[in-house]
Amino acid sequence: MIMQRGTAFLPKREDGFLKRTNWRWVVLVAVLLSGVVARTYRPIAVPAGFDQDEISEAYESYSLLKTGADRWGYHLPVYFVGWGSGQNVLQAYATVPVIALFGLSGFSVRFFDLACGLLTLPLFYAVCRRNFGAPSALLSTIFLALSPWHIMVSRWAVECNSLPFFVLLGIFCFQEALERRSALLTAICLIPFAIAFYVYGISLVVVPTLMLLLLAKEFRRIKADWHIWTIGAAVFLAISSPFIFFVWKNYLVKRSYDFERYLPVSVPLIPVNRLHQLLKQESVISTNIHFLTHALQDHTTWSQVKLSPPIPLTVLAMAAIGILLTISRAIRSRRIPNPLVLWLVAALPVFLIVPIQINEAINVYAPLLALAGAGAMALWYKLRHVRLRPVMVTVFWCLFAFESGWFLTSYFGKRYAAQSAPDFHPEMKEVLVRLQNIAHPEDTVFLCNLLRLNYVYVLYYNRIDPKQLQNAHATYANPDFAQYVFTRMRLAQRSGPVTYAIYLGETPICENPSEVSVIGMFETGRCLEPLPFIGPENSPLY
Repeated sequence: MIMQRGTAFLPKREDGFLKRTNWRWVVLVAVLLSGVVARTYRPIAVPAGFDQDEISEAYESYSLLKTGADRWGYHLPVYFVGWGSGQNVLQAYATVPVIALFGLSGFSVRFFDLACGLLTLPLFYAVCRRNFGAPSALLSTIFLALSPWHIMVSRWAVECNSLPFFVLLGIFCFQEALERRSALLTAICLIPFAIAFYVYGISLVVVPTLMLLLLAKEFRRIKADWHIWTIGAAVFLAISSPFIFFVWKNYLVKRSYDFERYLPVSVPLIPVNRLHQLLKQESVISTNIHFLTHALQDHTTWSQVKLSPPIPLTVLAMAAIGILLTISRAIRSRRIPNPLVLWLVAALPVFLIVPIQINEAINVYAPLLALAGAGAMALWYKLRHVRLRPVMVTVFWCLFAFESGWFLTSYFGKRYAAQSAPDFHPEMKEVLVRLQNIAHPEDTVFLCNLLRLNYVYVLYYNRIDPKQLQNAHATYANPDFAQYVFTRMRLAQRSGPVTYAIYLGETPICENPSEVSVIGMFETGRCLEPLPFIGPENSPLY
């Protein structure tokens, strides 16, 4: 067992039951089991339905399985064109074998993030134990197991959710390679960091920064085995080079090359520059200060429950203590902190670049939870001679239990189901079945243009063959195919009957529709002729 107590702010002795190894393992198993239950209980029903991002990625997996290309026909892309501004590919590729085995279903779509969430729990304990000691690691794992943030990112399928797992795995492998000095382990230890580039775009800032900090911290040990680490760096570059070329092509030169026709993968030019979109937004600093001063929450439905911050306030308080002690110890010892602290430091530049939501701040939460465990244990030892220590500890755990209980009852109860319905559209499958049942062969079928990425829901739920979409020469700007139309402007250009689904209260398709039915937030029906188009032609909603 490798223990670096110099980084943990802790004395060598362990008080109470924590010095009993058997009890500690019993508690750890109980904690891990509670984390497993919180992540696997009703995995498809909570949240019910699918967000547009996860259903888009799911259909990309289906298209890759059926055609070897994404939905727009790019062969094995290193980055999806998606809806124009692109989408990272790792989750879709990882989901392909699951869909091949179990079919396209809610279980298949959410399996990868669930697996990463479950594997993160023991991995997090192992990394925290190495860097902060066993007692702190146990507390940090308790905080992670019941963290609203991590429970939620483990239960739905969006591209960024697996990023903490791969960064954590990279830290684990890096430290193992240093300690064991194994040639094989050193050659492959940087692979998780390379994979992280394909998980989410923020990794382009965080991962290189973290790797440079790790190099600075362990430079002497790496220099001693430089020939082995050179192989590891070469493997890292080989795996990450397609993504690096994508960044070069899209963000620097903005052009294609003739040699790309010989590549085994596609490197598309993305029509809409997502980074440019983010940089154009105003008040980046003020937005991010608001995020930091409001318990690291962004008020998005898919990432939190109302009145329940992503990390309980009691845990954030312990994390603040851990941060202060880290700064103090680093100043006094003049030593670079451990990799978990460096991970948090590497995530901070993102706050200066783009407006932060939980997705962009996903690298902040795990190291904060690690520091919370270290901070709590440090406070425990500092209060050793204070008579009120048992009372303070009891109050802390009661507050933590209340915050965690509030989240769990809200998330798995009716409160979150009602809160999340407008984003996850649990009624969408029934809506589309209704359209199929009432549509005549000569009908145009229209799905509400106010529904973001409306066409993706049709592709997924109706299991549309990707070749049908590609043969129709559909694009992200005009995804119409077969009898389906997705904007009112193009609907008005067609004549004849229309089968439709629109939001309740939306401008009607015609004056006297037939076969009208209300399903959740949607009205479905049939019109003999649509009303003339009266919206602005340049409106993105039309």
